[in-house]
Amino acid sequence: MKAQDYAREGENIAEGISSIIDSNFKDQEWNKTFARVLQAQLKQARKIGGELRLRLYGSNEKENKEAQYDIQSMANQLIPADWVNKSNECGTIHTRRIRGRQWHRFIRQNSTIKVDDLQNPINVTAGDSLIFTAENEIYDTMHEFVHRLQNVFPDIQEMFQSIHDQRTAHEDIDYLYHDGHEVGKKDDYINAYFGRVYPHGGALELWPMCCQSIMGHLLDDLYCQRFFLEKDPELAYITIGVLFCFEG
Repeated sequence: MKAQDYAREGENIAEGISSIIDSNFKDQEWNKTFARVLQAQLKQARKIGGELRLRLYGSNEKENKEAQYDIQSMANQLIPADWVNKSNECGTIHTRRIRGRQWHRFIRQNSTIKVDDLQNPINVTAGDSLIFTAENEIYDTMHEFVHRLQNVFPDIQEMFQSIHDQRTAHEDIDYLYHDGHEVGKKDDYINAYFGRVYPHGGALELWPMCCQSIMGHLLDDLYCQRFFLEKDPELAYITIGVLFCFEG
C-alpha cells in the first residue's frame, strides 16, 4: 500500500468514529472519546499485543516489575500483535524505569554499552533496543516503541520521511524553539517537534509523534485529536491507516 491508500483507509475509520461521538462533546471530552473509540476499534480490527522480548535492569524486583509493566502494558493496549512479533524477531528490548524523560536507542552492531548509573555494562546485539521508561507515560512509551519500529519496518519510516521531505522541500533547517537545542523543519505541523531532524536518520520524530497524537495525549495529558484531524487531516489519516492496515 502507498501513502494515499493508507490515507483513504484512515479517513474512512476517522469519519466513522467522528460520526458516533456525541455532538455536544467539547474539546478534551471529544478528543478523549475519539482516542478511546479508536483504540477499541483497533482491537476489533486486528489482534493486539503479545509478550515482548525484554531484559530488565532495575536495581530491585519492584523496579523491574514497574519497567516491565510500563512497556508490556503499552504493547498490550496499543500495538498490533504482528508488530510485536516482528520486534521480537529483530531483537531484545533492554529496559528499566527511570526518573525524567524516556528515551530509545536502536543497536546496529554487537557491543557493550555503559548506561547511566548501572554498575555493569549492558551487552547488546544488533537489532536490540534500549527503551528506558518513566512512570505512567503509556503514550510516551508508545512513542519510544515506534522509534524501534522505524528500524523494524523501514518501509513505513521511509514513507513518513518522504512525506516530510515533500512538505518541507523549500524550508531551511532551523531551531524549533527559541529556548531549545532541537533543530528541524516546522512546516505547518500541529507541534513543531513533529519536524525535528537528526544529522543521522532524518525526520525521526514524525511517525512516533503522529502515533502518540492520534492514539492518546502529547504533553501534560493534552489530547489534540480534533485539532490534528482538522488541521492536518491527510497526515492523521495516514497514521490511522498504518495502524489498522500495515501488516509486518
